[in-house]
Formats: sequence, structure tokens, C-alpha cells
Amino acid sequence: MPRPKVDVNLKRREILAVAQRQIEQYGPYKVTMQDISEACGMSQSNIYRFFASKDALLASLADQWFEEIESRLADVMSSRGTPQEVLERFIRTQFSMKRDRYDQNPSLFVSYLSLAAMNPDAVQKHVSKLQKWLRILVKNCLPPGKASPRMVALVEDMTIKYRDPHLISAHRRECTDARLDALLRAVSELLSGEV
Repeated sequence: MPRPKVDVNLKRREILAVAQRQIEQYGPYKVTMQDISEACGMSQSNIYRFFASKDALLASLADQWFEEIESRLADVMSSRGTPQEVLERFIRTQFSMKRDRYDQNPSLFVSYLSLAAMNPDAVQKHVSKLQKWLRILVKNCLPPGKASPRMVALVEDMTIKYRDPHLISAHRRECTDARLDALLRAVSELLSGEV
């Protein structure tokens, strides 16, 4: 009798969920494939059927984290509203997702920051995509011919503390909704030429 066919995607998701718990407990540098395989109730060689290496498994975890953020922000990019409303929603969504993740589990959040540092190519791809979207949104807020690179960079610099996970975790007490509201009013004034 042939073995039942394994749902590879389901099994990979299950392994990633276990790996996330192991990383929370041990950190990404100390967790081993042996730890993960034991927690999964699988042999270590069986884990390698789904992930070629620990690096590949950790990269998949990082990609999963980025994909969730990018999916939500892609929805914002296609949402209705004035250009300034969409820009504001874009910044608020980044902040709320990262803030909520940090608040729910600071140690796991810090582990994911370490995990991201271990996967610089994935981080650069993710950051580049979010920067591209932010530039598009800022340019959409400005009259034709007024969307200078300097203006775009200024908005990027003004909002970085509410978009960068390292800064959110390092300055969590200062990163409040009230302060973000004030900042977004200043961005709006800047973009409308009121400053």
C-alpha cells in the first residue's frame, strides 16, 4: 500500500511554527535543527526534506514575517481615499503592526530582528519595496513638478521612527499614537505647503 501523500506546504508551515517557538525560547543563534526536529517529533533528516539547511529555514521565517507586512501594506496601497489619507494609513499600518508585535512578545520581536540581521538580502528586498511604496505615496500627495527627491527624503526621515522595527523597539515608550498623530499633521502641513 503506498504511503499517503504529504502536503509539503502544510508541513513546512507546521515546522516554521515550531521553529518560531524554538527561536523565542533559545534565540535564532542558539536554536538547532535538532531542537526543531525534536519539538516537531520528526527525525532531523526528515526536517531536511523540507528545508535544505538551518539558514534556509530561518530565511523562510524572515520571509514569512515580511510577507505578512507587505500583504497588509499592499492592501493599503490599493485602498480608497485621498493621497494624504492613503499615505497616513500606510504609515499607521506599519507602525501598528510592528508596535503590536513588539507589545505582544518583546523577546520574540527582538529575536526576529536578529533573524532579519542574519538574512540581509531578504531585509534589503523588503525595505526597498516599502521605500518604493512610500515614495509613490509622497509623490501622489504633491502637485505635479513639486515631488522633489528632497521632499520625499524629508518625509521618509520624519516618519522613520514609526516604520523601522529597530527604532520602534528601542523607543517604544516614545512611539505613541498621540505622537504619531502630531507627526502626521506636520507631514500633512509640509506636503500641502503650509510649512
